[in-house]
Amino acid sequence: MATLSRLPVLWCLGIATLVLHAAIHWAKRFTGGQLLDLRWTADGARSLLAGMATIPGAVDAHIWITGALDTAYPMAYGGLVAGLCVRYSTVRPAVAAAPAILAAACDLAENAIQLLALHGHADLLPAKTLLTPAKFALITAASAWAIGLWVTAMVRPAAR
Repeated sequence: MATLSRLPVLWCLGIATLVLHAAIHWAKRFTGGQLLDLRWTADGARSLLAGMATIPGAVDAHIWITGALDTAYPMAYGGLVAGLCVRYSTVRPAVAAAPAILAAACDLAENAIQLLALHGHADLLPAKTLLTPAKFALITAASAWAIGLWVTAMVRPAAR
């Protein structure tokens, strides 16, 4: 955990997060402009899969986006937010980092389900109904917590 909180590591994770976010946004045009990540239900995901099946190369592009870019992305943003929580938390840094780590874990589990669905095994898609909202809720909470810890750390020295 201490390594994640080092400033050079945080900078690298921040840059990686931005680059991966931009790369995913750029690459999604090869899938028809939509990704399974933003479909919160199995029905929504099945609908998108059916639409992608009509676009030549869309499913293969989505497999590459999910398997490469969107596998690195949760590690980058999860590490960044967890590292910020560890760096600026004064009490129990591991507890402060837990929501970010859980968000990344939910995202990686969601990616595994999506990769299976993209390979024709859509029977696990109902898990997206839990994983996708959990991922977004956890990273939102973790990011808010990290920002709050950072603001507190910036204000604390001025109060002395």
